[in-house]
Amino acid sequence: GAYVCAEDGFYWWDGLNATPIGQDKVDKAFTADLNYPYRGRITTAIDARRRSWMIAYPGGSSTLANKVLIYNWVDQRWTHDEIDVQALLELPRDGVSADDAAAVTAIAGTTIADSIAISVDSPAWRESRRAWACIDATRTLKTFTGSPRLAIIETGETLPISGCSVHFHEVYPIVDAEPGNVSIEVYTKAFRLGETPELADTADMNELGCCNVRAEGRYVRARVKMRAGAPWTEAIGVAWNGAPAGER
Repeated sequence: GAYVCAEDGFYWWDGLNATPIGQDKVDKAFTADLNYPYRGRITTAIDARRRSWMIAYPGGSSTLANKVLIYNWVDQRWTHDEIDVQALLELPRDGVSADDAAAVTAIAGTTIADSIAISVDSPAWRESRRAWACIDATRTLKTFTGSPRLAIIETGETLPISGCSVHFHEVYPIVDAEPGNVSIEVYTKAFRLGETPELADTADMNELGCCNVRAEGRYVRARVKMRAGAPWTEAIGVAWNGAPAGER
């Protein structure tokens, strides 16, 4: 099979059928942002270890690829970034020695032979396995092996209780990051969805996984931040805890 970047969006092609993977997710945003006359500069690459497909394209008025979409086929989710690149490619990685405990753990999750579920013949151990790389705007070859950058995840706006304002005192970010690495900003709107949101409160996540805040409004949304360098892999959303604050 193959992943396809087509005129009308993104697809998975299994040799017989094309299954849309960007519909109602990124297709419209990509089409609107793409600098169409320079569509020939779209470049893509696969990272099998991360089970992800990366697509760089010229967005806005840029004539070089400056926007990146990343699709994880396990989670079937998309994310995005802004990187100036001339090309995306795959580089072979060094083979892994059985004596390199850190490298073995990175692949198998353990160094205990009886607990390793990966065959010794698997490509995971060979120099033929591939890694993401790019040639940036300065024609420098770079790999995506640095520590995680600051991650910001923003929820949509919600109306928790119809007909009244809500006083929020706890927010639970549903993430697999440690408490010291997570903070939250809470934005509210007092009456109408069309109002400009106001920053109501900020808080760090405590050992119970909770952010203690003081916020009131009819509509609410959250901005969750994961500290740069923090290890994490999953962020699902937030859970709100509040009570009616009176009729509006």
